[in-house]
Amino acid sequence: MNCPDTNDQKNCRNCDILIPIDGALAFLEVCSSECLTMVSEKDRAKATARVIEEYEKSRREIQYKQFYQSPRWLTLRWQALQKFGFRCMACRRGREDSVILHVDHIKPRSKHPELELDINNLQVLCADCNLGKSNRSDEDLRP
Repeated sequence: MNCPDTNDQKNCRNCDILIPIDGALAFLEVCSSECLTMVSEKDRAKATARVIEEYEKSRREIQYKQFYQSPRWLTLRWQALQKFGFRCMACRRGREDSVILHVDHIKPRSKHPELELDINNLQVLCADCNLGKSNRSDEDLRP
């Protein structure tokens, strides 16, 4: 006999019955329409907002991964590495220093998606410099 995995379940907020986390009413944390009537409108609105937020986050993550794996980005990335040399434009370390090199968007994609495939908006940074910069700065470090 297969026992359900309790990691894939949670308790109903009203009657404590275990419910599957992917069930139709699971996002409201209830097991049935009877228990649903016990949930306040405010709690329903919060649960719905949480589900929408999780969906949007998941959708953004998929789009992020798709962009950075796209042939257009990979080609442009290689062109930027060749154009600017295989060296960080901030600390000047390069391949011979065994650093991981990133091709950075000077004006961040999150704020300027129209420039995501513009080579004039790209610079080469090592992983340390790029992750420190994040999307908080649009400093152009190119010579």
